[in-house]
Amino acid sequence: CVGYHLMLKCKKMTDAFENIDQNLNRPICLIGMMGVGKTTIGKSLAAHFRCAFYDTDQEIRTMTGQTIPEIFATQGEAAFRDYEYRVLSNLMRHNFCLIASG
Repeated sequence: CVGYHLMLKCKKMTDAFENIDQNLNRPICLIGMMGVGKTTIGKSLAAHFRCAFYDTDQEIRTMTGQTIPEIFATQGEAAFRDYEYRVLSNLMRHNFCLIASG
């Protein structure tokens, strides 16, 4: 069962992050290939640590009013990468939070 397997991964990931100083003044950015669970795990960890969670794709959608496929189709990959860079640069200025990078 995918849901059960993902819950196990989240539990292990939470255990792995248990020693993080919650007074950390930097964001934690989760990176990885598309579809590996960055958003799911990020939300779980953010709930565990009671901190903000940001998904760069969602932040780009909010900023542009377009979906990621629409940006690629109408503006190209270079424009998407520029939006991604700007969003990540802004989010990395936050205090302790979790970020799932696209």
